[in-house]
Amino acid sequence: MAKDKKNVIKIGTFIDASTVIDGDILSENNLKIDGRINGNVTIIHDLVVSKSGVVNGNITANAAVIEGIVTGNIATAETVTLAPSGRIDGDIETVGLIADIGSSFNGNCKVHKKEAQQSNKFEIKLPIEPKAEPKPEPKIEQKVEQIIEKKVEQKIEAKAEVKAAEAPKAEQKAAPEPPKKRFGRQPFEPQPLPEDAKKANDALIASELLAQVAKDIAG
Repeated sequence: MAKDKKNVIKIGTFIDASTVIDGDILSENNLKIDGRINGNVTIIHDLVVSKSGVVNGNITANAAVIEGIVTGNIATAETVTLAPSGRIDGDIETVGLIADIGSSFNGNCKVHKKEAQQSNKFEIKLPIEPKAEPKPEPKIEQKVEQIIEKKVEQKIEAKAEVKAAEAPKAEQKAAPEPPKKRFGRQPFEPQPLPEDAKKANDALIASELLAQVAKDIAG
């Protein structure tokens, strides 16, 4: 059977036979699957599941060529081509189904009419990350105020650091100096006598007075 040129798909992304993916696939390019996909496949352009390819999940694409095994539903804006080695266990919704002799299809098929003005019935939208809005640049007056505030803060911080550094020096100056030693003769300051010395001094004075009285009597 001669191949129709319309069914020839240029491959943009390739998943080789040694690859197993557990999860959904979203792609903007044409995709060929030689490995195993355990998840849904959603692409904007065309899909080829080769003889060694296996998809356990739903497929949404512009067009699909199934040469391997698909267990899941298929929805396309263009045709679905089922090769002799291909097998589909699931429902198909498309504008045209081409099934070669030897292929296997177990499910329901809904073929809808393609409208002339409608190029793609299934509008596939990939998730788009929201773009961050650019922050408005501050006006010149705001820039000047920000610069002045920054300079004032720097000066305040510098003064605080100077005060913190001068505080220990001020404490050292405020501390009283120890009395200086004086050299030379010091003025005599009478010190109180101890109790025993005082008694001895009184006895000495009394004896001197008695001796003076005896001398006066004898004279």
